Amino acid sequence: MKRKIFLIVAFAAGLGLFSCKVQQGVVEPQVNGTSLSDAPSDTVNDRDPYPVPVQYKGEATRHFRLHHTRLNLSFDWGRQWVQGKALVIVEPYFYDQSALTLDAKDFDIHSVSMIMGDSSIHRDYRYDGKKLTIDLGRDYHKGEKIQVQIQYTAKPNEGNGEQDLWKPQDKKGLYFINPLGEEPDKPKQIWTLGETDSNSKWFPTIDEPNQKST
Repeated sequence: MKRKIFLIVAFAAGLGLFSCKVQQGVVEPQVNGTSLSDAPSDTVNDRDPYPVPVQYKGEATRHFRLHHTRLNLSFDWGRQWVQGKALVIVEPYFYDQSALTLDAKDFDIHSVSMIMGDSSIHRDYRYDGKKLTIDLGRDYHKGEKIQVQIQYTAKPNEGNGEQDLWKPQDKKGLYFINPLGEEPDKPKQIWTLGETDSNSKWFPTIDEPNQKST
């Protein structure tokens, strides 16, 4: 009997902390009497050792399924650039698609082509410094694999004003350590940190966590 009373009290206390407000048929969650939509975007839980803003980010819309990326890279240590050739293999996720948009942040794009058998066919594209949109030449259907090849120069140290909640440092994606060898006690290194959407600083991709590929 005592156990049942304890469960009822605990449940009632939980309802007091996280209640719901109904307005015009919409059930809206509340925390300590304040609705989440009314709370400022920088609201944090001070008791949490890793406070997170109360905000919601929905899953990215998938126009393509990213299957595979093959990279052929070389590195300019002096300028801290990446010289790359990327082969990206995708297929339409559901609807027919005639253009492919890839994330490619602060690149120089040298050429874009589609690989069809033994042939490489130049494709027109648009690039705004963040997004690379490639004309595929026709509508492609779900189940049709598309191979796109991009030759580019990536400059991860450029254009890094954006900051990430989980990574207070700049979102470079790829980092040169002691690139000129000027610090004798530190090795020359290149390392990457692409989570969640910084890999597109050093290779063209669909840079969303809901894309799973090789």
